[in-house]
Amino acid sequence: MKPTSLTNQIKAQLEIFRSRDIDQTILNQVKGTGLIDTKLASRLTINDLHVIQVVAHGEDVMISDVAAGLPLTQGAVSKIVNKLANARLLTKAHKPANKKETYLQLTSLAKKINAIHERYHQEMNDKLQELTDQFTLADLQVVREFLKKLNELRQL
Repeated sequence: MKPTSLTNQIKAQLEIFRSRDIDQTILNQVKGTGLIDTKLASRLTINDLHVIQVVAHGEDVMISDVAAGLPLTQGAVSKIVNKLANARLLTKAHKPANKKETYLQLTSLAKKINAIHERYHQEMNDKLQELTDQFTLADLQVVREFLKKLNELRQL
């Protein structure tokens, strides 16, 4: 097994690369489950899934927390949150002592959708580990540098 830190660095570079493209595979997996109606399925985006994922991983999550965890503005996150709340995928609530801050929670349906999303990422991570095990440390360092430079080119 290759050093985890190098594999994680490669994974991070691949995630940067992948984030610039719509991940149609995971969207199709979620849409294909029949958990959500076709109207909502047609409007669901990868950013929606990532907002759901951030809320799932936190406690007392606010819109600003979601924005801090994603490459999205607070305004964009706010629009997504409203869309997801209207679709009954998350709820917005206030604590009795603090009516100013809005806290987000997933509905049971959103938790199921997030589980599909998480499973997809785990499968991809497992496949990446299997792939990196086939290469030497030197090979992986070259791949990492290549992807890093590729990502730098895409930012121009």
